[in-house]
Amino acid sequence: MDHNIVFGRFRLRIRQRELLADNLPTGLGPRGIEILLALIERQGGLVTKSELLLRAWPGQIVDEHNLPVQVSALRKALGQDHGLIRTVARRGYRFVGHAEFDSAAAGLPDAPSAPPSEHAEDLISATGNVPAPRGALIGRETALAEIARKLADSRLITLAGPGGIGKTSIAVAAARNGAAADFPDGIWLCELAALATGDDLPAAVARTLDIALAPDLPAKRAIRDALQSRRMLIVLDHCEHLIAPVLDLAETILADCPGIALLATSREPLHVAGERVFIVPPLTVPDRATRIDPVTARDYSAVALFLERAAAAAPFRPLRLQDTPVIVDICRQLEGIPLAIELAAARMQVFSAPQIAEWLSDRFGLPTSASRTALPQRALEAMIGWSHDLLSPLERRLFTRLGSFAGSFELAAALAAGADLSPNEWALMDAVKALARKSMLIATEEHGRIRYGMYASIQAFARAGLTADTGEGAEC
Repeated sequence: MDHNIVFGRFRLRIRQRELLADNLPTGLGPRGIEILLALIERQGGLVTKSELLLRAWPGQIVDEHNLPVQVSALRKALGQDHGLIRTVARRGYRFVGHAEFDSAAAGLPDAPSAPPSEHAEDLISATGNVPAPRGALIGRETALAEIARKLADSRLITLAGPGGIGKTSIAVAAARNGAAADFPDGIWLCELAALATGDDLPAAVARTLDIALAPDLPAKRAIRDALQSRRMLIVLDHCEHLIAPVLDLAETILADCPGIALLATSREPLHVAGERVFIVPPLTVPDRATRIDPVTARDYSAVALFLERAAAAAPFRPLRLQDTPVIVDICRQLEGIPLAIELAAARMQVFSAPQIAEWLSDRFGLPTSASRTALPQRALEAMIGWSHDLLSPLERRLFTRLGSFAGSFELAAALAAGADLSPNEWALMDAVKALARKSMLIATEEHGRIRYGMYASIQAFARAGLTADTGEGAEC
C-alpha cells in the first residue's frame, strides 16, 4: 500500500515521490519532494540550509543558489498555502503545518505528531545557529574524537593551525557533535573574520547570541549578565586578528559564566588560563616510499578529498586509474591542506590531473628546500593564486574590489563596487556569478535574499591585491 502523509488539502505519496493537491498532481520535482519531506519530518523545527542541500543533492557539492530555487518551486506547488514553508533568517526553513500519516491509506497506526508550539520561534532560537556541513568532512574522525575528549574536561578548546587547514569545518562538526543535554541553551557560531577591530567584538557576539544591548551598559557586561545562568557552547571562529580582545572576553566568560564552554579557531593559541590547544593537522598523504595503487590511495584522506571533490566538479570526466600517482603527487605538493586541495579539484572542470600537477611543479615550484612550516601556506597561496589567474580581467578586478567588504554583501553592493569597471551591468552580474561558480565567492541566503562572502584565506588574498594595486585602492 502507499505510504501517504497528509496536511490540509495535500497528500504526499512517499513511495511515488509525488505531491497531490485536492487529489491532483502538483508537478513538484524530486528535489522539491525531498526538501518537503525533510521539513515535515521535523515539523515545527528548523532544518538548516546545509541539511537541505545534503538531503536534496546527496553526495554532491552544489551551489547554494540551487536551494532557494527548489524552495520557490515548493511554495509555488503549495499555491495559496505557500506560508506553510517559513524562512528562518540566515539559518534555513521550517514547516509550520500539521502533517500526519494517512492511516486508512497506509495501513499504519497514526504517527504521533503535534502542531507547532506557539513558542516554536523561541525553541528554534534556543537550538543555536551552527550550520550543517557544506559537504562530507573527510579524514577528521580522529580530530573530532580528540576534541570531544578535551571538551569533556575543559571549557575552552582552541583549534590552531594555518589558513585553509580546516579549523572552521572541524569546529562546526565538533560543535554539532556536542551533546544537546550538556548545552540546553544552544550551540552558537560567532564568526569574527569580518570584524575590523576588537572594539566591535563584544557587540558582535551579543548580536549573534540574541543578547539585548542597552546604551548605558557595556556589551561585555551585558554578555556576562546574560550568560551567567545559561548552559551553551559558543564557537569563536577566526580569532587570530583579535587575540587580545578575544582573550579578555573569554576570561570574563570563563570566570563568571560556569555553564558556558568555548570552542575557538585561530592561527595561534589564545593563551587563556585553562585553555586546551588542539593543533589541526593536514590531511594524510602517502610518503614517497609508499607503494600506491588506486585502492590503497583512497585510504589517505587528502587523496579521498580530492577524488570526491573532483567527481562533484567534473562528473563528465571520470578519473582514470593511471591518474592515481598524479593525484597523489598533487596532494603531496599541496601538503594535505584541505582548502588548497578543494581548489585544485575544482580545476578538474577545465584541466586534467596531469596538467594540474605540471602547473604546480613548473610554475610555482613549491621547493622542497623550503621550511616545512612555510610550505602549507605557500601551497594554499599557490592554489588561490592560480584560481585568481584563471579569472577574466573583469572578474579579477571585481574580485579585488569585493575583498574590501567587511562581511557579506548583496548583489547590489557588488554591482556598486564595480560600477566603473564596466558600463554593462549584465556583464558585472555575470562576473559575480562566475566568481561564485569558481569558488572565489560563497553564496548564502539571508531573509530570502542571496548574499555573498569569501573564505577568510581567499579574502586575505584579495585584500593583498587591493593594497598592492594603489590604483584600485584609490578608487575604493
